[in-house]
This record gives sequence, structure tokens and C-alpha cells, in this order.
Amino acid sequence: MIGVVSNSRHASDYSQGVRAMADFARKCLDNWVLTVNGSFEQHQKMIRATLAKRAYELFELRGREHGLHLEDWVIAEQELVHHNLNGNSSGFCILVDCPRDPGIITILSVTSRSLLVFQSRAMADHNPELIAVHLLPENIHPEQTAVDAVDGVLQVHLPKQRNKRRK
Repeated sequence: MIGVVSNSRHASDYSQGVRAMADFARKCLDNWVLTVNGSFEQHQKMIRATLAKRAYELFELRGREHGLHLEDWVIAEQELVHHNLNGNSSGFCILVDCPRDPGIITILSVTSRSLLVFQSRAMADHNPELIAVHLLPENIHPEQTAVDAVDGVLQVHLPKQRNKRRK
């Protein structure tokens, strides 16, 4: 099942970023979508907005006790940003859990330096939720990203950009 994500100029930065992910949807199978998006800055805005929202949720869960805002931010970042990159000289392979519930859509958004993972209910009228961030230490070719779905796990293959040799 594929959800339609429209581009709206009247929404917040986060909403615009999420909606703009559908600029170029390259692959759509079962309950996941791969989008190639050229704007790392757009990804950064979505990451910051999600971290701020989660840090505020943690602040509220603690009874709105002031003075621990940095700790809340670090915890939010630890929950969202993943550092488990399997890579070799040709690229990275990232494993993403994909719910078996056909009503939940997993959206992968790729730029040359990042992979964002969102989930959304197929019939929901709200924005997809950012659930994981993978920041890449090297540039990749987002348009050459390949995804294999194996037993509820998406294997995302991100080929690295080759540095041109100087003569």
C-alpha cells in the first residue's frame, strides 16, 4: 500500500520536508516506499524538528523539571540516530525493520549523506513519523540505492561515490 504525500507550502518546515519526500518515488513494493531526495538540508530540518519534539516529550515526562534540557536532547538523539553502518569499500548496507502489518507503510528517504526512515498508517491523514536516522560518513549515489525485502527486514544497499583519481 502506498500513501500519497503531497507538497504543501502552507505547512511547517517539518511537514514540507516530509511531503516533499515524494518528489521522486523510485520504488514502491508492498508496504514500503523508497524516495530519492537531493536535499540533505531538508533532512537536517526534519531531524532537528523530531529531536526537539522528542526532547520536549521527555521534559514533560519528567514533570517539566528544568535544568536537564541537554540530557533530554542527548536521550532523544540516542533514540533516533543509529550508528550501526555495515560498510565496505563499495557501499553501505543498512537493515531496517519493516512491520508486517500492511496498514503501516515504511518510507525510506535517501540523500547523498543520509537515510531517514519514516512510518505511516496507510489511511492516516497526518504526517509520517520519523523513526530512524542514518547519517553516512561518505557520499553515496542515492539514485542507485537498492532495497531487498527479506523476512520483514529491508536491506538497503547504498553504493558509495567513487573519488576521481587525479592524473
